[in-house]
Amino acid sequence: MVKKEKHIIQFAGLPIGKHDFVFELADSFFASFEHSEITKGKFVFHVGLQKQATMLVLHFQMKGKAILECDRCGDEMTLALEGDLNLIVRLGGEASEENDEIIVLPASANEIDVSTLMYEHMILSLPLRRTHPGKTGKNACNPEVIKKLEQISIQTASETDPRWKALKNIKLK
Repeated sequence: MVKKEKHIIQFAGLPIGKHDFVFELADSFFASFEHSEITKGKFVFHVGLQKQATMLVLHFQMKGKAILECDRCGDEMTLALEGDLNLIVRLGGEASEENDEIIVLPASANEIDVSTLMYEHMILSLPLRRTHPGKTGKNACNPEVIKKLEQISIQTASETDPRWKALKNIKLK
């Protein structure tokens, strides 16, 4: 993965206290991640950093729109996403992720790359089923694709695999 210089927060020279950062993400951001589920979109992240002596508290506020393929018809659709994320960054020790909310950086660290954290937050905010928002039923998707899907489902429902007929004759003791 390419290092994303624009999404690095230099915290070493900051005084103890609260600091705010704004990151605007566009299509080029998603292109830097291989096999990204989101390839197009515009997002704004407001990152609040509370610097303390031995740790950082990060608060991410995300708002934006992702352009994805509809799971039902395959057409492009726009999906609005927003959410908050809180993370604690402990300074000192060996670099690791203790759990989903705590990251450990070495005491010598003076910056943190937040690009992966923002990307993961967007991906985890995606719904499991991605269909055209605000619309329900057949009218939401491409009517030609829905018609083809209905034809295929009718054909497969009427055909029974002959292997299942043989299994019906088996009697359990």
